[in-house]
Amino acid sequence: MADSAAIQDIPGDERRFDAGHLAWGILLIAFAIFCSLCVVFGVGLNYFLFQSTVPMQTRLIVGRGTVTWTDATLISQATRTQVDLFSSAVISTDAISQANLTVMDRYHELNIARITIKSGSSFDLDQAARPRFDWSSARYTVLLENVRGEFDVMIPRDLGRETWITFRTPENTIVRLVRPGQYTVRAVGDQVQVINYAGEAQITLGGDNPNYAVPPGQRGTIQLSDRSYAMQPARANWLGGMTFDTTNVLDAGTSGTPNMQVWGCTNLQNELPSGYFALTDVDGIQALRMERGGGANSHGSTSCIQYIVGESGQLGRDVSGYSYLGVRATFRISGHSLSVCGADGSECPLMLRMEYVPMIGGVAKEWIHGFFTRIIAGYDEYPMSCASCTIDHEIVNEGAWYTYESGNLLTLMSEDQRPRSILNFRFYASGHEYDVVVSEMALLVGSANPISPN
Repeated sequence: MADSAAIQDIPGDERRFDAGHLAWGILLIAFAIFCSLCVVFGVGLNYFLFQSTVPMQTRLIVGRGTVTWTDATLISQATRTQVDLFSSAVISTDAISQANLTVMDRYHELNIARITIKSGSSFDLDQAARPRFDWSSARYTVLLENVRGEFDVMIPRDLGRETWITFRTPENTIVRLVRPGQYTVRAVGDQVQVINYAGEAQITLGGDNPNYAVPPGQRGTIQLSDRSYAMQPARANWLGGMTFDTTNVLDAGTSGTPNMQVWGCTNLQNELPSGYFALTDVDGIQALRMERGGGANSHGSTSCIQYIVGESGQLGRDVSGYSYLGVRATFRISGHSLSVCGADGSECPLMLRMEYVPMIGGVAKEWIHGFFTRIIAGYDEYPMSCASCTIDHEIVNEGAWYTYESGNLLTLMSEDQRPRSILNFRFYASGHEYDVVVSEMALLVGSANPISPN
């Protein structure tokens, strides 16, 4: 009763005033909650429509040997062929294996990148993502963690949006590739290095440390022990561009002797059918295809040659002032009809041949190396090298990209075989039937690299 009396003592205007304040307070709080929800919903909707991503498919294709991987099941698995990966995985190669990781945008049937995993390498595939919707301006993103070993990267042109591929080592050194092009990334021992053949690359120690740009034609190296950075010119390719296009591939039968750093290609055969060569698009990358089919059962070859000219215009270029000479080739053998490389070991579906003048003596010599994919039962005693070869041919997996690197020929060859000047370089498909595509060819010359014997 006392409380009722107290309430009755409060004037009516004051009671109405308090009720009005309460109503306004509730209204303002509700409006603030509404605005907060609008902001949260708007930010969330903007993120969903313009920033959110979905995983891309990755395909691991083995070029040689056996590759192991561990996915979300935490069960270690191995393959000698190929496997599709739809989530994160830990991938590694042994001392004799090589594989390619192809990142694919299935919405547009595009190959976003091809990452060649060299022998003795490993990494965690943490992310491979694309924007959820095509109207988003977000980039393609590939993130590899805990990187060790050596990797070649090819990012095709005309993908329609930016592509960032990031390599991060256990020490948090970061290499980022941000443009279409060709690169090599090495994380070996106490050094991390990126070679930019064509494109745009950055390297950093992570955190608040500066980003170092590595321009095309350069190699940037971070020394982890003292956190120092150095940039040097990449090794020169005496064959011009590593890839093939209409400016550096000519029909030698119609154009005569090609100019320096231009491939002159031709077909030779004992009987019809003849082979052919043509530029073609393979996995989003322009390559040179060499093929002979039609049930051919006689010898034939499709060959491309480039003459090496010295500074004064004479045939032959002096290599004696350099500490490194190496051959690099990326190719895919789709098939061939002969076992190994034929009865004499001279008809591989892909052969590399360099003619040179040695340091001792003036008689020209040849360095020859071949590749094949099959040994047919009953023909398994065919030789593994040709009569003039100094090393055995190599077997690789059929239908898989493979990158060959010779190592430093100046140290691998005996003193009497070591080159003084290079006269010409050729590559060719040989045999009866064959089907080969070559995407890169290089004769690299420069200084020896302390990070790797390659």
